[in-house]
Amino acid sequence: MRTDDLSKQEPTLIIYCKAWCNYLKRVVAFLEEKHYSFMFIDIRFDAKKGKRLALELGNFFLLPVIKINDILYEKPSISKLEKILYDIEK
Repeated sequence: MRTDDLSKQEPTLIIYCKAWCNYLKRVVAFLEEKHYSFMFIDIRFDAKKGKRLALELGNFFLLPVIKINDILYEKPSISKLEKILYDIEK
């Protein structure tokens, strides 16, 4: 978050994915352009986290799943992602 107010913190962003796709590349480019930090979790190599996602979202979910401050979003549009992050920063 770009602010001098130390009481506000940058949102926690985790991207759950399996493989790179054009959408994921656009999400990463957007987050990097806005200077957000994020972490990738490839559920092909972390079965435990993949199972946890399936429990939370059901067996069929759309990747990538983006977790922002403990809320899961299945393949949100870039505009929705931008609005979510904007609302958090307010």
